[in-house]
Amino acid sequence: MLFEAQWIHRPAGAPVPAAGPSAPQWSEVGDAAELAAWEAAWDGEESTGLFKPSLLGGDTAFLAGRAGGRIVAGAALHTGGGVVGVSNLFARDGAGADTAWAGALAATAARRPDLPVVGYEHGEDLDTALRAGFTAVGPLRVWLRTA
Repeated sequence: MLFEAQWIHRPAGAPVPAAGPSAPQWSEVGDAAELAAWEAAWDGEESTGLFKPSLLGGDTAFLAGRAGGRIVAGAALHTGGGVVGVSNLFARDGAGADTAWAGALAATAARRPDLPVVGYEHGEDLDTALRAGFTAVGPLRVWLRTA
């Protein structure tokens, strides 16, 4: 087993956590260069091309929280099956995970206020998601196939 986590759910229309006055400004990643910068911030190093530009648009969106012109927080969204799935949430350079959730949820609500938000988290990340208004709805186990 690689890890255990909890599926999380947040109802459509739930109040969005308040972000402080110095919170990053959120927008959708619009092109390949921005996506490479997003991936580098997510990875903490540099872009490796894991997230392909062909993912941009349609049902997938990458959200970037910027402060001082730099990406300091982000999340990936995918809309399908009547929900918005959120993954790859990150915060760095003092942004804080609570602030990242607040910004990502506000940006998600602005795009799809009619849909619940789902995902999975574990450990401290689960605690942060629960503070942001999610409910843990069931266990998830991720296995690594060895053969």
